[in-house]
Amino acid sequence: MTPAPRWRAAASWKTSAEKRTDAETGKRWCTACMRYLPPPSFGVNNGTSDKIDHRCMKCAGLARFNITSLEYEKLLESQGGVCKICRLTNAGGRSLAVDHDHECCPQQMKSCGNCIRGLLCHSCNTAIGHLRDSAELCSRAAEYLRGNTLDRETPTIRG
Repeated sequence: MTPAPRWRAAASWKTSAEKRTDAETGKRWCTACMRYLPPPSFGVNNGTSDKIDHRCMKCAGLARFNITSLEYEKLLESQGGVCKICRLTNAGGRSLAVDHDHECCPQQMKSCGNCIRGLLCHSCNTAIGHLRDSAELCSRAAEYLRGNTLDRETPTIRG
């Protein structure tokens, strides 16, 4: 399905529920990824006249990374549909997590969108999070797993 024209994403177009719904198919228009999707793809938004969000749930979730679901799908396709680290997918068909450089936008809960490193499965995303996004700690963990002896420096105990 090809997306509808960009003019439909105009602010005046967002306000009317009738204009956001295709009369023939019953599908709703997402103003972020600019395509028609089935009604269950949209969440609740008490700020709209029909109480339904103008963005699909996927775009609403990806908004904190400043990307649309179409951009996510392009990134996923560029990775072959698998995690950038382990080359596997998530169990149960869950979407891969958007990984970004936390040092780029440390004061924000959101990403600027320019610091996205890739898409990761839950396990890999959790692993690098536990290693505090530190390349040095990841290297040391790899050396440890290879059985190489690490230097014996005194560990820092965190409280």
